[in-house]
Amino acid sequence: MQSLGRHVKRQIGLALLIGLIAMSMAPSAIFAADSSEKPISGQLNNYVTPDVTAIAITTMENVAENNLDPQTNYKFKVSVTDNNTLVDISTVELNLYVDNILLSDNRRDHYSFKFTAPGTWEEIGPDTDERHLVTDNCVAPDNSQTSGDYIFVVKFDIIAQPTSSYEWDAWAKATDNNALTDNLTNENKFNVNNYVSLAVDDSALTFSGSPGQENVQPTENPTVATVDANVNFNIQCKDNNWTGSLGGTIGADNTKAAKDASHTGEITLSTGYDTLWSGVGYGENVTDNIYWFLNIPSSARDPSYTTTFYVKATL
Repeated sequence: MQSLGRHVKRQIGLALLIGLIAMSMAPSAIFAADSSEKPISGQLNNYVTPDVTAIAITTMENVAENNLDPQTNYKFKVSVTDNNTLVDISTVELNLYVDNILLSDNRRDHYSFKFTAPGTWEEIGPDTDERHLVTDNCVAPDNSQTSGDYIFVVKFDIIAQPTSSYEWDAWAKATDNNALTDNLTNENKFNVNNYVSLAVDDSALTFSGSPGQENVQPTENPTVATVDANVNFNIQCKDNNWTGSLGGTIGADNTKAAKDASHTGEITLSTGYDTLWSGVGYGENVTDNIYWFLNIPSSARDPSYTTTFYVKATL
């Protein structure tokens, strides 16, 4: 019996040992949880380059125009698209020039302007005092949109170079907050028209003399003609026949005009225009003198005579 008991215990002990070994080889629930799938989020910040799609020119009434007058406001509309929305745009630049964008800014043929977000408009050159950029009228688009127009209101200088074959070019560049850029050049985009304006410093001329007296000068001599022009110009003069207070007349050809008191370049006036100054160089506030002379006929008997003088600047 004792031998049988010991045998049974050995079998039970062996069974327990096998069971423990089997348990030790069973898969662990904790190990299985550690090997399960883990999600990790990913994001791409795709900085898309802006796109300058067009440069358009209109009047202030939004009518398309490509023949531009100096000293007149025009809208230059730079169209920009950015898929990150226009809030991404940091600057927009506009250059207007003849032939060569690399030349320095000047009033004759090269202008540079710039918009800086969120709302600064400036003339980079040739001046920095808003002489050629009407900043109060410039408009930026809604920057929550992906496309829009940056409107530069430009006024060309008095001496801006006139053209007839669309020699003026337009160039625009957009830069975003990541320094990505795009630019567009429109060659032969527009013309600048001829321009001339005239002012004189006299509104009346007073001659005093006697019948038979020659080369009587008005007390106002000389009349100063001030011209603004972007091309070389001429100054012309004429007058009407003098009308006497008692019905008499003095012919227009009794009046002369000259460049100085020494009668340089003197012309005899008539009721049609004659040129006193010719081929005067273009510029701003160009001044030329006009000296007037009257030969009073010995037959003049009326106490007073009147006429009208005319001065004209022509191209």
